[in-house]
Amino acid sequence: MDCLLQSYPEKERKQILQLVKELQLSPATVSSRLEVLSQEVERNLKKELQDCLAFSITLDESTDIGDAAQLCIWMRYVSSSFEVKEELLFVSPLLQRTQGSDILKNFLDSVEKFELNLDKLASCITDGAAAMTGHQAGFIGLLLKHLGWTIPAFHCIIHQQSLCSKLKSTDELEEVMSHVVKIVDLIHSKPLQHRQFRALLEEIEANYSDIPYFSNVQWLSRGAVLQRFVDLLQPIHDFLKEKGKKDLLGKLENEVWLCDLFFLNDLTRHLNDLNLQGNQSINQSLFIKRKSAKLSKRC
Repeated sequence: MDCLLQSYPEKERKQILQLVKELQLSPATVSSRLEVLSQEVERNLKKELQDCLAFSITLDESTDIGDAAQLCIWMRYVSSSFEVKEELLFVSPLLQRTQGSDILKNFLDSVEKFELNLDKLASCITDGAAAMTGHQAGFIGLLLKHLGWTIPAFHCIIHQQSLCSKLKSTDELEEVMSHVVKIVDLIHSKPLQHRQFRALLEEIEANYSDIPYFSNVQWLSRGAVLQRFVDLLQPIHDFLKEKGKKDLLGKLENEVWLCDLFFLNDLTRHLNDLNLQGNQSINQSLFIKRKSAKLSKRC
């Protein structure tokens, strides 16, 4: 480009270069560049995974907005320079069924694509779905049969958080979450009612301008909704009292129910923090403590 513009004066040359820089690339060019970048990232990841010392996998199957089942595979591995890294390995649609055999096939396809050595596989983490954890037809059971040896299989800790507040044997916790969701849904049920609640929060200069919906699909939603509910407990109480919702208001004036609410909120908040803050350092710290305890017993 500089050679082509040598005959132009300095000022005009700068203007031409600026105009060239501002030109928008065509969709085909953008797509081509993204494809080249994607291939380069994949090539580098493939090389790192082939040279790694050990790795573990995390799998999750979920349905997107278009009702298509998507399988995501993450990897945590120890590189040849002894660095612990995490990468998204593969996102693959499950076109028909979502059984353990289908998940295993997609996983083995990604293993073949990245030329992974399964001898280096140290552990596997999944959710609690039967298609994942089943000993016979689930992914874990089929994977162990395919490997021919046993590896540790763990339950995702965020799912454990969800299960903590869904324990059927703990009716109090189940009832607390159910009542909180009922109140949140009431606030959002009508546009006018929702606007009035937000206006109340603005009037009292609350720290938050709204309370979010609860979503069962979003694992961290339970802790987020409970924390916001507790923080806005007094405004919510006043709003229900103003609307004459005595059936919902009674729980908020019951000290025993409030204790259960605060307990469930603390439980989910701590589990959320455990997932969101340095998971790598936490896991390494737990591993070191566990090893130290074993060594001290031997001594």
